[in-house]
Order: sequence, then structure tokens, then C-alpha cells
Amino acid sequence: MGVMAYQAREAPAAEWPRIGALAGWAAVPDPTMARVVVVEEAGQIVGAWCLLTAIHLEGAWIAPSHRCRVGVVRRLVAGVFEILRVCEARVVYTAAVDPDVGRLARKLGFERFPGEWFVKALAGT
Repeated sequence: MGVMAYQAREAPAAEWPRIGALAGWAAVPDPTMARVVVVEEAGQIVGAWCLLTAIHLEGAWIAPSHRCRVGVVRRLVAGVFEILRVCEARVVYTAAVDPDVGRLARKLGFERFPGEWFVKALAGT
């Protein structure tokens, strides 16, 4: 058996729908906020990984003395969604470690994201 000649390259956005169909992506990413790397063997795509620049809501917090005040939550949510509208965001992500944040996310129409989330700090950045 010969040595496999794998080649990695960045795929142009025009190829993403085909790659997404192969990889089972739920949606093709916004080309202004993503890049895609593919690995090919003899011209056939055998691997792909998408790098996303994502809008991620993080650090939701309300002072303990104000957590039962609906007006605080309403104003906080309205402010965040106004910024998302102005930025013309198409997708927004959030994570919930606190059950109250999870309930709020579901109430706002967020869908549970499949899988596990991981984070890695890159040295020198």
C-alpha cells in the first residue's frame, strides 16, 4: 500500500455548500465571518473544519437584589438584541452554566446546541 498524499487548503466560499452537504452542516456559514479548511486526497475532499468568528453572548449577570425584577431582564435583553440588530447579526450563540440563564435562553428562542463546548487559549495571541 502506497503513502497517502493528503493536501490541506483553504476552500473558497463558493465550495462551502458542497462541503456542508458532505459534512452534514446545519447551515452554510456567513463568508464574512468564517473560513473553511479542507483536506483532499487525489482531489477528493476527505476532511473539513470550519473556523467561525461568532457573536457569543457571555457573562449574563444581574445583581442578586434585582434578579426577581422583570424590568431588568427585559431592558437587558432589549439592549442586547438592539445591538445585534444594528450589527445585522445572523446568528448568536450563548452558553448557560446557571439554570436561570438557560431558562431565559430557551424563553428567548435559543435552541440547545448539540455536543460539548471546549475552549483553548492560544499561546502568543
